[in-house]
Amino acid sequence: KNRADYVFIALTGLLVVLGLIFLSSASSALGFNKFHDSYYYLKHQVLYGLLPGLVAFFILARVDYQKLRVLALPALVGSLILLVAVFIPGIGLELGGARRWINLGMSIQPSELVKLGFLIYLAAWLESKGEDIRDFKKCLLPFVGTLGAVLGLILLQPDIGTMSVVAVSAFFVYLAAGAPVIHLTSLVGAGLGALWLAIKLAPYRAARFTVFLNPELDPQG
Repeated sequence: KNRADYVFIALTGLLVVLGLIFLSSASSALGFNKFHDSYYYLKHQVLYGLLPGLVAFFILARVDYQKLRVLALPALVGSLILLVAVFIPGIGLELGGARRWINLGMSIQPSELVKLGFLIYLAAWLESKGEDIRDFKKCLLPFVGTLGAVLGLILLQPDIGTMSVVAVSAFFVYLAAGAPVIHLTSLVGAGLGALWLAIKLAPYRAARFTVFLNPELDPQG
């Protein structure tokens, strides 16, 4: 009924295409060694990622996003339950020293669902605040408390990458809602401090960043 945002769609499509190119480049040798098919992982991503994603895109493009408001609280509660579930014996799966998956007949990574569910909650909650968006006690403190609970559970898995994505996304939702500059700068300072502390507490995180800057330091080449 309304004109589509073609710039947004084009940017999304560009990211998808670039992602597939990077995946193909990074996985071709591994795919050939394991499955004698250089494009195995690319085909897998297209079949189980791109095609279902396109179907979901065309369905959801016809749904009024305002109707997602009723899912706000269930999305928050569901996000917290899923993040806790990874630590429950018999349900949570531990792979490579990390507990990021749950077994429900198939392995699911809850933090991926949280990326969407938590942002639906934030958008609806911040919209309901109106002028209170500028109030420290009525908005900033509850925002930090809720975000801290979600990020804390993701950090315990541990998954710094997903934690950073959720934190940055939440920050921009807060920015779009009209939060005052002083609140935003405080969040940036606190976020950088928390990230520094998380890296300091686990040396392997610092090593990853160091090797990213200096690849020749990687002992395995």
